[in-house]
Amino acid sequence: MTVAAEPARKVPLGVGHIVSAAFGIFFRQFWRVLLLSVVGSILLLLLTRGIVWLQVADILGRTISFASNGTIQGIVVMVATFTVLGTVGGILARIAHDAYRKRPVTALRYIGSTRYTVLPIFSYLFVVIIPFLIPPMELPEYAEIAVVFAIVAWVIFVACALFVAIPVAMVERTGRNSLKRSISLTKGYRLGIFGLLIIAFFVMTLISIVSGFVVAAAFSSAAFRGTTSVFFYLLIGGVAYLGMVFGFAYIAIVSGLVYTRLLQIKEGLGSDEIASVFD
Repeated sequence: MTVAAEPARKVPLGVGHIVSAAFGIFFRQFWRVLLLSVVGSILLLLLTRGIVWLQVADILGRTISFASNGTIQGIVVMVATFTVLGTVGGILARIAHDAYRKRPVTALRYIGSTRYTVLPIFSYLFVVIIPFLIPPMELPEYAEIAVVFAIVAWVIFVACALFVAIPVAMVERTGRNSLKRSISLTKGYRLGIFGLLIIAFFVMTLISIVSGFVVAAAFSSAAFRGTTSVFFYLLIGGVAYLGMVFGFAYIAIVSGLVYTRLLQIKEGLGSDEIASVFD
């Protein structure tokens, strides 16, 4: 009599460990995170503000202002945003990947690897906006609600399935195959990744709100009571914005750790073994 082998138990992703490890790396690598966050923020602000007011003359000599064309402006700003965030996020994910493995972290060395993220970034952007390219149609109210739910479900699925595409591109240097590789690695763990995304976005929102409140509380003290200068409001807004960017940096660090964890689970690689596979 033969006894059927028990099915292998699914190894947990370890959401709690990833959340705490991401905080640890965030604070241990704080100055690198701060520098990358500030540089990314400045670059993003310059690009988006410049695009809004950029005027392009066509061959007939007429002037086309992006500010007067909401569609063109929105598309170009979205592309610029994805490019900057994807590039900075890729470097942060690689920092997290190496820091978790206790390898030397050399952020400048990672800049060259960002060229592998270009194709994944634009592919990711295209996949996300596919539902929004559907021309508007007259639909019953219940159908419109169903369409909205379908679009939200699609965006969530894409975000979870491609969550490690950028870390894959940075570490494995596989530009065009990083999306397929991410889909393969995240299979079976997308629900856990969705939970991580919820936690990470909550952290991002919390950091942004707390940062703004800290500055507001400082300026409401006796030393600044009655101050209504423009500088006061700009500082609050700037700190709150930087807090939001810190939140994004946390998400990028989480993506790097999820990638490392999935390699350990699916390919049986320990922290020390991962070190030399792609270098």
